[in-house]
Amino acid sequence: MKPAWRAALVFVCCFVWLAFTAIRTPLAGGFIDPVGHIRPQDEAVYGHISMKMAASGDWLTPRFMGRPALFKPPLLYWLSAASVKLFGDATLSLRLPSLLAGALLPALLAIWIGGSRGILAGILLISNPLWYLLARANLTDALLTVCIALALVAASKDRRGAFAAATAAALLTKGIAGLLPVIAVGVWWALSPRAHRTPLLRWVMPVLSAFALAAPWFLFQSFANGKWFWTEFVQVEILGFSFGAPPQTTAENAILFFARRLLQTDPVLLALLAAAIPAAWKRWKGVAAVSFLVAWILAVLLACFSNQYRNFAYLLPAIPAMCWMASAYGPWKDAHTRWVILAMVLLTALRIYSPGKPWGLPSRAEEPSPAVASIREYAKLHRPHDLVLMETGDEFAATTFGIPRLRYSFYAPEEAFRRYGLDVRSMGIALTVDEFANPGETTPRFAQRLQEWGVNSTEAIGTVIVVSTMEDIARLLTAGVNCDFVLPAKFRELDRGSHHAQEAGEGFVLLLARD
Repeated sequence: MKPAWRAALVFVCCFVWLAFTAIRTPLAGGFIDPVGHIRPQDEAVYGHISMKMAASGDWLTPRFMGRPALFKPPLLYWLSAASVKLFGDATLSLRLPSLLAGALLPALLAIWIGGSRGILAGILLISNPLWYLLARANLTDALLTVCIALALVAASKDRRGAFAAATAAALLTKGIAGLLPVIAVGVWWALSPRAHRTPLLRWVMPVLSAFALAAPWFLFQSFANGKWFWTEFVQVEILGFSFGAPPQTTAENAILFFARRLLQTDPVLLALLAAAIPAAWKRWKGVAAVSFLVAWILAVLLACFSNQYRNFAYLLPAIPAMCWMASAYGPWKDAHTRWVILAMVLLTALRIYSPGKPWGLPSRAEEPSPAVASIREYAKLHRPHDLVLMETGDEFAATTFGIPRLRYSFYAPEEAFRRYGLDVRSMGIALTVDEFANPGETTPRFAQRLQEWGVNSTEAIGTVIVVSTMEDIARLLTAGVNCDFVLPAKFRELDRGSHHAQEAGEGFVLLLARD
C-alpha cells in the first residue's frame, strides 16, 4: 500500500472511532484526567462561546454569558463556530476541529515515520488515554498539539515558512503555550551534534514572522477591549495561572503529578519508550531526528514543570514525540513490527473493554451531573422565565442548551469571588441576593461599571448570584418568584409555595414559577 493511502486509512479509522465515541459523550461529560477525576468544564464554556460567535457574527471578540471571554485566543472558537454554521449546533459540530486534529496526527506520524513503524506510532497515539480523551473534546489541546507537531517537523526539515505559520496557529490557539515550538528549537540546537546544528540566527526571522502572523488579534483586543484583555489574558491567565499561585486541584508536586498520571494511564508507552532509549542513544550523533524528538519532549516537560498550575492536559504535546521515539527506535527488528502492531491492537481492545480504569478508553460517558438531563428537557419547554441553577454541578453544560436567560447561584462566602481572577463582584456579573432583588437600583450602577471595562451591554449583569447562608437561599427563592430554579432537593423546603416543584434528577428539584 502506498504511503498516502496508508495514512488516509489511518485517518479515516481514527476519525470514525473518535466521532462514534464523541457522539456518546455529552459536553463536559466524562473526565480529561482519569486519575484525578477532573471533568472538562472548559468544553461547555468553549462550546457556548463558539455558538454565540456563530449566531452573532462577532468573530473577533469571544463572549461567555454576555461578557468578553479573553482567557484564550480565538482559533478554536473560529473553527468550532464555522463548524456550527455549516452543520448546526450539535455536540459533534462543536467537537469537529478536535476530532479532525485527533485523527490527523496519527496519520501524519504514519507518513513521517513510514512503513509498519509509522502505523505502530499512530496506534500508540490513538490508544493513549490522554490523547483519546482530549481529541474527542471541544478543547484547545489536540489542536495545539497538531500545530506544535507541524511546526517542529517543519523545523527539522528546515522549512522555516511552514514553521512560522504553524507556530502562529499555536499562538492563536493557546497563547503562551504556542511558544513551545520556539522553546523546542532552542533546546534542539543545544542538544544537537555540531554537524547537525542550524545557526540560531537563521531562526530569528521565522520566529518574528510567527509573532507577526499571530499579532493582529492580540493588537485588536489591546485597543478594542484593552482593560479587560490586560486583566483577564495577561494578569490572570498568564501571570496568575502560569507564573502566580493559582488554586490547585491537588497538593502533589509537579514531578509526582505528571509522572503518576502518565504511569497510570499508559505504562505500555513508557515501557516501549524506555526500551527504545538504548537504540536512540547509539544513533544520537548520527541522526538529527533523535535530538529533535528529545528536544520536543524536554520542551514540553520544561513547560509543565515551570507552569504553576497542575493540569494533566499540559503533557499532551509530548505524547506524539514519545510515540514516535518508541516506535521508530524500538528494539525489535522491522520484520517483527507487525507482531508488535497486533499486540497493540489487542491491548487497545482490552482498553476499550476496561472503560473505568485510568488506562481504559471509555466509549460512553455520563452527564456531569444528574440534573443535566432535566435541564436539557427544561430547555425544550421554551419558558419565558429566567432559569437559576444552584449547585447543579453541570460544568456550565446548560449554557449550550439555548436557554434565553440563564443564571448560576453558588453557595459560597462572598469573598471567594474576589480571591482570584476578575473582580466580577464589582462589575455586577456576580450579585448578592439583595442586589438581585432590586434590579432597578443595581442595573444602572453596574451598567456604568461595565462600561468602564469596555462592555456596553447589561447581559452579563447577575449571571451569577452569591448565596452564603440558608437564609440567603430562602430570600433568593422569594425574590425570584418569576424565575425557575434547579437546585439541590435539600433546599426544597425553603421555597414558600411560590413555585411548582418537580423532580430534576437524583438529588435535585425543579421549581417552576407560577404563571
